[in-house]
Amino acid sequence: MGKLRQPKKLEFLSIEKSAEWLCNIGENLIKQCMVPKNDEEDPRNVNKSTTEKLEVVVVVAHDLFEKFVPFYLYKPLTDELMKRITELIEKCKATIEFKASMSKFLTQVNVVVRLAECLTSVKMRSIDLEELPKMVRTTFYTKLPQMPNLQWIKLGSVTGGWKTKEMEGSLANSLKCMKHLTHLNLNYDCTDAILETLVKHCPKLISLDIANSKCVTNESVYNFIIELKGLRVIQLYRSSVTMEGYINLLLHLPELLDIGRYDDLGKCLEYIDEYHPTYSNFKLEYFSSNHATTKQIQILCEKFPNINSISLFHNILFLDLMAVIGINKLKILKLRSCDFFSDQIKDVLQVKGCNITELCLEHVDQLDMNALIYISQFCTELQTLFIINCNLIQSTSIHYRYFQLPPFTNLKNLTLIGTCNIQHLEWILVNVHNVSMIHLGSSIPTNDELFEKVFLRNEFLHLEELRILHSDDLTVKTLYALLNNCPNLSRLYEIESWIKIFPFQIDEAKLYIKRHNIDIDLTSYRKFVT
Repeated sequence: MGKLRQPKKLEFLSIEKSAEWLCNIGENLIKQCMVPKNDEEDPRNVNKSTTEKLEVVVVVAHDLFEKFVPFYLYKPLTDELMKRITELIEKCKATIEFKASMSKFLTQVNVVVRLAECLTSVKMRSIDLEELPKMVRTTFYTKLPQMPNLQWIKLGSVTGGWKTKEMEGSLANSLKCMKHLTHLNLNYDCTDAILETLVKHCPKLISLDIANSKCVTNESVYNFIIELKGLRVIQLYRSSVTMEGYINLLLHLPELLDIGRYDDLGKCLEYIDEYHPTYSNFKLEYFSSNHATTKQIQILCEKFPNINSISLFHNILFLDLMAVIGINKLKILKLRSCDFFSDQIKDVLQVKGCNITELCLEHVDQLDMNALIYISQFCTELQTLFIINCNLIQSTSIHYRYFQLPPFTNLKNLTLIGTCNIQHLEWILVNVHNVSMIHLGSSIPTNDELFEKVFLRNEFLHLEELRILHSDDLTVKTLYALLNNCPNLSRLYEIESWIKIFPFQIDEAKLYIKRHNIDIDLTSYRKFVT
């Protein structure tokens, strides 16, 4: 039997009821809204009495939250209230008639959006605007100055790069009061004015993600970014920064740990090696490139001793993967478009596998049972394994009949996307005794018989999340077997895509879960790489 659902803490019950109370008031105010009498009238206006009530509600709720909610509960309060506001917006959409005027809908939504202003508090420490409904984001863009203690901000794509100049002044003014800011994400819409503000007013900034911002150029690097001496992580992918700018970043910010993905980063290393030979012992820990050569990897090994994560697109004409062996602290290895045996991945793992904790193989050929066995025996500390868009082929013979070490002893996260034989999957599932998360793609073969065999040899005592995107053969029998045999399973996603499970059976399973008080979530989850 799965683990039992425990009573919620009183503080979280209070948060839920507070959000429910506020949204109930908002729903009552929506019913009191007056529809504009003509098209010339502003459709967002409501009658005077309702407007006054809304203002009072927002002010009172804001003061109550700020006075009685401790700062460490503000993030849970934000999450719960945004969840309720999203539901309220959807309810407004559902109740609006097909031929109703847009003014009626906008009037109702305006009330809902105003409720979000209750959260603009000095107690806010982090905010992710990409998680908020789009209708609510504008409120927070304009209310950022009221949250001066923010440390982590993810603004995402404010205008998608279409109206950067219109938002530039507002964002720059908002960031002036963020003296505690350490992490900022602003895609598409970062400009020199915003960078100048960060240099002057955000001395604690250590992480900056301004990918896809075309206004960020080499001049931005020279004038502003290199002045952020505390910077440890920067993302400039698809900005207007060229090789010259990246070279200056490496030379003037030696404390950088992650410079993001840049396909010509290897050429930057060659330039530094040739024209600045005295520069060495860079602290960079992450390297990602689609055009790396053997010489560039050798320079990386020599001048960047702290590299522990490397992502490479293999080109047999320019790159010998054996050069990776020279990376002493390698822990995360991501390889794309290569052959397991022909391109010597096996040999690399034989030498470096004892230190690798995460392995990602994407579009890698020649993967068979032997390759899986080699991975399990060489990578003894492996915790995360991604096999993405690979075709696992049938082995002609098995080289290892007896294992020196139990396979996949430390594996926690397993993702398989592509095609394979059911024997491959059975062998993997039988041996991952400590796995906590399993993701299987739509082409991975699964059936009831498979799980019957696996359960006889692996009880999945630590499994917390299972996601099987699609199955033609799994039935409700396996669903109940998972519910009854995995004691820590708390998230079971995409069962709606199991063809042989009918909707009424899913409803019965949810009723079974409720009746037995099992703590498990069957909600669909669509953010999955296929």
